[in-house]
Amino acid sequence: MIRHCRRWLQAWLLPSERPWQQALAENRARMVALEERMAELELILKNEERAASLAPDQVHPNLAVGAMAIRLTLWPKALAAFDTVLSIESTCEEAHAGRIESLAGAGEHEEAEAAYKKAIELLKPELKATKKRRRLDAVCPVTLYNEISKEAKRRKTAEAAGN
Repeated sequence: MIRHCRRWLQAWLLPSERPWQQALAENRARMVALEERMAELELILKNEERAASLAPDQVHPNLAVGAMAIRLTLWPKALAAFDTVLSIESTCEEAHAGRIESLAGAGEHEEAEAAYKKAIELLKPELKATKKRRRLDAVCPVTLYNEISKEAKRRKTAEAAGN
């Protein structure tokens, strides 16, 4: 009986036999893979930024930079890229939607709500065609707008209650 307990104890104490150590090793491997993937995505972002700098008056390279920055949750970079696109072409639905998503991601809900309303006003003639309106709502869905609006209202009521 003592031998059996000793074997069990030795088996449990061996590093390769501990389930929690195996779980930690798997998590470390996943983290390394994730870090490598993030490094690849950051390299892609740098290449897209270089392409955008070579063609500063073009819309598509800057849209690509903004989209990749959103994917990496680099909200200020994404916002700058979409602002650049809007300075080139103010009626670009993708840029307006990306700008709204960047503002919402950065926690600027009131500004995101204002940007959504501004985009709808600016694009009103363009949005008469239902396909374009659906595309704007697909990129920046109404649920996101509602979430932004609710958060802005919550902040306003909290500020009013605090004053």
